[in-house]
Amino acid sequence: MSKTAEKIHIKDMATDEMKRRSTTQNMDDILQTFSEQDLIDIYRTMLLARRLDEKMLIMLKQGKSFFHIAGAGHEAAQIAAARSMTKGKDWAYPYYRDLAFVLSFGE
Repeated sequence: MSKTAEKIHIKDMATDEMKRRSTTQNMDDILQTFSEQDLIDIYRTMLLARRLDEKMLIMLKQGKSFFHIAGAGHEAAQIAAARSMTKGKDWAYPYYRDLAFVLSFGE
């Protein structure tokens, strides 16, 4: 998917969400809810989770580990879930595929 098509797709998704919520909030307000540093932190956590997942798979293939089920591809959803929770108030019960969630929620 080209970058232009991806931007259009993201805007379409945001527009659909706005309609679903029946809100008068401007789409630009929704898309700008994250600061540049927030986006960098989210990307860094996603990348860390993916690299750790890859390293665990390598260790399994080398016989240095006994069990691994990948969580690759779930990073964005897991980080979104973690960021929607309030630390110190909300409880979470992650499982072995929730590496990105745990990394984000534990920050």
